Amino acid sequence: MNLKIKPHIIEILIGAVLGAGASLACASVLLVLTHTPLPSLWPVTIKSLPSAWQRLVGGLLDGAVLAGAILGGWYAAHQTEIQHVRGTRFYRDPDEAVPVLQAAETSRMSEAQRVGKIPSLVLGGIAFSRKRLTAGALFVGLPGSGKTVCLSAAIHQILHGGGGDRVLVHDPKGDYTAQLFDPATCVLLGPWDARAALWSPDDIDSPALASEFADAITGASEMQGNNKYFYDGASAIVGGLIKSYLLEGAQWRWIDLARALQGDARSMAQQAERGDARVRQILPFAFARPHPKTGALPGPSQGERGVISTVGTCSRMLLQLAAVDHGRPDAPQFSMRKWLTGEAHQEVRTVILNNNAAFSSAAEAIFGAILRVLVATTNSALMREKSADDAGLWLIIDEAPQLGLAALEHLQRAAEVARSRGVRTVLAAQDESQFAARMGFEKAAPLLAMQSLRVYAQMSAAGAESVCKRVGDRDVKRLETTGSGGALQGKTSRAERLPVLVSSDLTELRAGPDGVELLVAIDDLIGKVLQPYAPRPEHTVAPFVECEYWRRAEPPLGTAAPALDPDNDPPGGGGRSQSLDEPLFDADIDLPGLPEPAAEDDDLAPDLGVESEWRE
Repeated sequence: MNLKIKPHIIEILIGAVLGAGASLACASVLLVLTHTPLPSLWPVTIKSLPSAWQRLVGGLLDGAVLAGAILGGWYAAHQTEIQHVRGTRFYRDPDEAVPVLQAAETSRMSEAQRVGKIPSLVLGGIAFSRKRLTAGALFVGLPGSGKTVCLSAAIHQILHGGGGDRVLVHDPKGDYTAQLFDPATCVLLGPWDARAALWSPDDIDSPALASEFADAITGASEMQGNNKYFYDGASAIVGGLIKSYLLEGAQWRWIDLARALQGDARSMAQQAERGDARVRQILPFAFARPHPKTGALPGPSQGERGVISTVGTCSRMLLQLAAVDHGRPDAPQFSMRKWLTGEAHQEVRTVILNNNAAFSSAAEAIFGAILRVLVATTNSALMREKSADDAGLWLIIDEAPQLGLAALEHLQRAAEVARSRGVRTVLAAQDESQFAARMGFEKAAPLLAMQSLRVYAQMSAAGAESVCKRVGDRDVKRLETTGSGGALQGKTSRAERLPVLVSSDLTELRAGPDGVELLVAIDDLIGKVLQPYAPRPEHTVAPFVECEYWRRAEPPLGTAAPALDPDNDPPGGGGRSQSLDEPLFDADIDLPGLPEPAAEDDDLAPDLGVESEWRE
């Protein structure tokens, strides 16, 4: 809010004279153009004019001069202390902010959207252009600040606005599932829910997607340090198993992958090697020839045992997924790729990623892989380019940082490229710093910077300070009165730089009885608006129904860890020294049951005259 300064009476009189003069000049030009003689300005003489037309013109001219004088005097009397020069402008009054922001959005709308043929998304009284929303949106606010209110209102408009758009929602708390789930038009994903459809493994239809899925399942993409060697090895084995199915053209299910992971380590490695040749270097014991005299096969070294153990640890989620696959043979199968291309699931308008805090690691892996398929499909030739007015896909990702690093990177690629295919990405989080915590500052900065629309609800002090610094300052001109002996002598102006926002602008936003207070930022404009509450849905369902097969992961799947072959595991476990060319591994690993190396025995020594892959 700009502060008013007290004008001098002379300034008001000067403003009135200038306003009257400007009005007279404009009226005179009009009279010349219409070939009308200039009448007298005195009301007394107007009555004596010969014609009614001249009397009318004279009266209008007098009125114009009087109106100009009033406007000029009013303008001179209403002087603000601070005048904006350049930079972002902030409107604290919603009655002032909404018209300004709406004018900016209307200028970006197509003619069809402007006349109402294309539906608009309305939040806080502002109808946003579809071009704006195609460029991405970010919602930030503390728990209970009103993010869910805004996102629920947006989803309702998208599904019921008549534009034919589809929605994929990340639901971290069950709110959207309770409001939206309808088996006829909605698919629930998340195998821990008994109502969920099973994600079809047919979506993993290329070696590249198989590698991405394996990285997500094993956590190799996020692992750092010396132990990354074990996770990379586990990822190569899981990915190699899937690639072996693809090379054979087999129709595989999750239970097939689980059974391969549960076989003995030697057969598991040999099958994985058919899909990824690196497995031969990761687990060389599985491809060694038997001892020429004893026929014994070498066992895994300590490093190889570490990789095998990591496979067992990371495959627990796959075993649970396979248990659901085995226990629910009639569960519907959902293919994200076929849904996007229109090959299947045409009746589905909404897909919900039903997250659950109890299974956060599994959710990151599964949903990260699903989003990878989504991005690969939308960025491929399978999807045609669309204009902003065409029906498209909305990604409403509430509490986006909970999806993990891999999913956030996929969402960033969707925001960069997939928007040309009609994909509109809406991210929501409690604080912008959460993105940096999950992705690192260098990766989070471009993700946040490319969001064309930003909506802020109540924030913490630290988060508000960060936003204020990022928004920056604006250039203004400050008017000041100068006085001498108590009399107003004149005015001076000086240039200043002032912060656009202060922390209290964000920390003091409230959710009141009439709605939620928000700050909406577009381009170089920020305005405070009020988002009213939406009516409560008439019908809701349970946000979560536990799947017993996921919880128990019962046989016939058995244990999670790949079995080592004890009959062919010689004393000492076939241990070998790690070469300098191999990645390092944690030397402090203490594997239970690992025996000490046996004493040398000439009978067990390999015959150097026979070609053999026997190792010490």
